[in-house]
Amino acid sequence: ALLLVAGLSIFRVWNVLSPVSEGNQSIDNERKWLEVWGVRDISYNNFFLSAAGLRGSNKEYETKRRTKLASSEAESSETLTGLEIEAVQIETKTKVVDRATNISDLRHKSFPTRIPAQHVPKSGFFDLGGAHCSVGCSRTYIDRAKQLDEAAGSQLTRLLCSPFNYSTSPKPLIIGAGAGTTGTQTVAYAVSLLGLKVIHFREMWNPWGRRNLTFGDKSDADPGIGMQFYRLWGVEEDVNATSCLEKGRRLEFKRFEDVDAVFDSPFPAYTYDLIRAYPNSRIILTVRDPSTWVVKRRTHHPNPDAHYLRSCGAKLANLSESAGAELFRATNDWVQCVSRVDRIVKINVFRPYRDQDLWDKLMHLTGVQNSTLRNSCQFPRKPGALVCGNVTFYTHQGNIESKDNIKG
Repeated sequence: ALLLVAGLSIFRVWNVLSPVSEGNQSIDNERKWLEVWGVRDISYNNFFLSAAGLRGSNKEYETKRRTKLASSEAESSETLTGLEIEAVQIETKTKVVDRATNISDLRHKSFPTRIPAQHVPKSGFFDLGGAHCSVGCSRTYIDRAKQLDEAAGSQLTRLLCSPFNYSTSPKPLIIGAGAGTTGTQTVAYAVSLLGLKVIHFREMWNPWGRRNLTFGDKSDADPGIGMQFYRLWGVEEDVNATSCLEKGRRLEFKRFEDVDAVFDSPFPAYTYDLIRAYPNSRIILTVRDPSTWVVKRRTHHPNPDAHYLRSCGAKLANLSESAGAELFRATNDWVQCVSRVDRIVKINVFRPYRDQDLWDKLMHLTGVQNSTLRNSCQFPRKPGALVCGNVTFYTHQGNIESKDNIKG
């Protein structure tokens, strides 16, 4: 009997620490990470136990894992309102299942190269306007904008109240609807670490945090040329708002099927067009305090655009600080209003947060799970560097550095 118990215990520990094998189709996530980053000379088990600060006996490892899982519920007492409550409820249900599962069963499938279709709800957006925008989300948005700036209200009326048939794609594109200077670069990099291909501004992150060094060089090797990425910029430079709007509507948005997620300028201005072209899309809305956003945006970017849908070159400098802040707020409110709660996550990296909570949000939205990221790694503080315990991965360079060796 003692031999049987010992044998079962060894088998259980092996299931926790060894790569998962479910036929020839499954690849262990964490081992694949090591292979992608060229780390083949470090003991697999010891490396991740050490990175997570969990090196020790198997009993200590299991105890700390259970403590981490249990603490996630105890610390989630923050008072939230509106859509955030529903989002937290969804995530809490996921955590309960996770905690109720035996540790030896906490396994995850291999990274998908594309977002799995089974995670895409059948419908995700409503009240988008079109020919009928006399009430609802779009009407409220237009009215608020008109009170702040007549030109903004008129442009939004042309965009949201005029019928237009977009060519659509079933791809579940992730749209970063948050304005620049709201943490878009950090979040875009985090999404790429889940194995997705991401555009941020004029750079591209390949899966697992690898920067595409040809993106933005305007050569034939630049994938942005084939995707007509730069045409979005060209359209926004048209000083005539009506002409700019019509040119933008006729862009071939389906060209972005070659990537999984898009963030930062010019994409937030095209949020309406993108969700019409990709009705199965999901939204990541990065936010911060509106007044602070105006100050930081003006400070760090020369003559930035105002933040509203298809602003077509309207400048933040031409608005008062309060008007710029309220347009920013109204645009974010519209995004939340038209999005189903299971199709949007709202992230504010400028408020105190727990790393695990932000990983949970992204993993829930994308359907991609990775236990090492969730339990052992910080949410990225700067693009290209992922900190897991005492080890920093410089993913775009393929380098690794131990904190013990970092000076200063």
